[in-house]
Amino acid sequence: MFVIFAWIKINTTMKKIAVPVVNGNVNGHFGHSEQFNFYTLDNNKNIESVEIFEHNKGCGCRSGLAGILNEKGITLVLAGNLGEGAKMNLNAAGIEVLTGFSGNAGEAVKQWAAGIFKTEITLCSSHEHGHSCNRH
Repeated sequence: MFVIFAWIKINTTMKKIAVPVVNGNVNGHFGHSEQFNFYTLDNNKNIESVEIFEHNKGCGCRSGLAGILNEKGITLVLAGNLGEGAKMNLNAAGIEVLTGFSGNAGEAVKQWAAGIFKTEITLCSSHEHGHSCNRH
């Protein structure tokens, strides 16, 4: 009699990253983004899949976006810049936020995965960037 044991490794370290994009590049302002790319990375931090997510519900800090990203399994947001309200909402939803990214969205994810990026902590504290959100 032969007994065969098979060990199945469950992928528990897979990471799901959201990047706000415009024309394939990291959007410089999170709250203006109507499209996000969701990148799923394998255990070796290689991009396994990309999902395009459309979101045009208005200002990022008040639109419920943090809850939506959390429900979709996002654990990290790579952004160019974002407001304090959006960052607080994302952090409260258990989502880490890194800013200072620019250029091609996929390349930004690869730079993060390789650890070759410079995080800048520049949060918008008001709507001095030529836009407004009447709900503040």
